[in-house]
Order: sequence, then C-alpha cells, then structure tokens
Amino acid sequence: MRSINELKRRLVEAAAICEMEGLYEAFGHVSVRIPGTDHILMTPGAPPGGAKVSEIITLTLNGKKIKGRGRPNVEVPIHTSIYRVRNDVQSVVHVHPPKVIAFSIAGKEILPMSFADKKFFPSVPIFGDPGAEVFIDSDGLGERMARALGKGVALIIRGHGAVTVGESIEAACLSAISLERTAELQFMASMLLLSQSVKEDFQTPLLLEPKGEDIKAFINKKHFDFYLAKLKKYLKK
Repeated sequence: MRSINELKRRLVEAAAICEMEGLYEAFGHVSVRIPGTDHILMTPGAPPGGAKVSEIITLTLNGKKIKGRGRPNVEVPIHTSIYRVRNDVQSVVHVHPPKVIAFSIAGKEILPMSFADKKFFPSVPIFGDPGAEVFIDSDGLGERMARALGKGVALIIRGHGAVTVGESIEAACLSAISLERTAELQFMASMLLLSQSVKEDFQTPLLLEPKGEDIKAFINKKHFDFYLAKLKKYLKK
C-alpha cells in the first residue's frame, strides 16, 4: 500500500502529465481515495500543472477540508459524489480536453476506435442538457453526474470537460489521455468517411481486454512510466 506522501507525489505527477498532454490549462483537478478511510487527497484550486506536494489537500467525502495548504476547488462535488457511490473507484480526474468538449457541444457520442478503447464501450455518455455549459458545483449536480457515469470509466460534461475514474491514479490519468486521443481519431475518421457520425460506417476492431488485474496493472505501469519520462523532458524545457 502506498504511503500518503507517495500518493501526493503521484497526484502532482499526474496533474502535470495532463497539462503536458494539453488536457487543461489553468483549471482541472485530480484526486485519490486514501485507502481504508473516508478521506481523499486532491490537487488544490490553482493551475493543476504547477501543484506542489505541500499544497495537496485532504477532504472528507462530504467535501470538508481537514488538511493541506491549498484551497479546495469549487468542483469538489465531481469527486466526492463519485467516491460516495463507487466503492471500486480509487481515483478521479477532471480535465478540459478541447476535442472531447467539441464532441459534447455537437452532441456526438465518443465511440471506441481501437481494441485498446474497450473501456469506453459502447460509448461515452454526455451529461448536461443541449446548449448548456455545465459546472458541477453542488452535491445535487454531482449526484446526478455520478448516476450518469454509472459503472463506466468516463463521462463528458457538456460544453465543459470530462471526468475519468480508475482503480489507481495512473489508470484514471491514462483514461483521460485516451479519451482525447479517441475523440481525435473519431473526428478524423468522420472527415474521411464524409459522414456526420462513424457509428454506422465504422466497425470497431475486436475489443480485446487484458486478462487479470496483474496484467492490467503491468500495462498501466508501462504507459504511465512513458509519460513520466516524457514529463521529465517537458519540465527541463
């Protein structure tokens, strides 16, 4: 089991990786459940890519701050609402990926584009009424959003951003990156097919899934290590 300090360091790394990959600029947040407790750790209400370990805050599942130098984000209900209804979720990421947002404004669902996208099958739901830009700043909205997410790993908040969840910080972060890449592939495929939607024209490749949690953890580690190495180069620029 990771220590509190290890979890804080990984939150800082994941937040910086999401910025490096262009998933947000000034706003966004990453959180993780503290194992065996009803508390979470979360990046503060400040530019997430510049978050420091000392600024990571500790919150209850009711959104009450109990530790940390940082200021809580107004969208804390995104995180607490999911943790309250999903015992399997250990980490939540909220980002503002531009291609994903474009799909939500157009009201187009994001579909799996490769075997690696089985986690997004059959599609990624959009939360929020057409024409609305939604901010999850209350428990009421958070609970509705969590119900819309259901047992999935990703949800698009119309006109605003995306939420991804996972069994670890790495898994939730990698799903956020994959969602934006999937949206990009679907857009390009739609342009090549000269179709408003690829759903009728595109047959998703055989959706394979790694067998066993150990294999999934190994794959996540390999991918996250790649982004950690990339982050080191990014920070040296």
